[in-house]
Amino acid sequence: MTKIQKMEKALKDFVGTIDATGGIRYGADKTPYPVGDEEWIDLADAYETACAALGRKPKVDGTDDPNGTED
Repeated sequence: MTKIQKMEKALKDFVGTIDATGGIRYGADKTPYPVGDEEWIDLADAYETACAALGRKPKVDGTDDPNGTED
């Protein structure tokens, strides 16, 4: 497995873990937080970055699209 393949697997594993716990939600101030741990805001930021790197939409509180639009 190449270094790139290992990084992609790590991103997919990370995203899969957040997805399995419900994805993320957005607070009233539009700050994302993981459904599984509402206080771990940095994790939600990393999740959104990982999703973007993989070319997929984040799972937002049971949906696929946080804004109802495509990026």
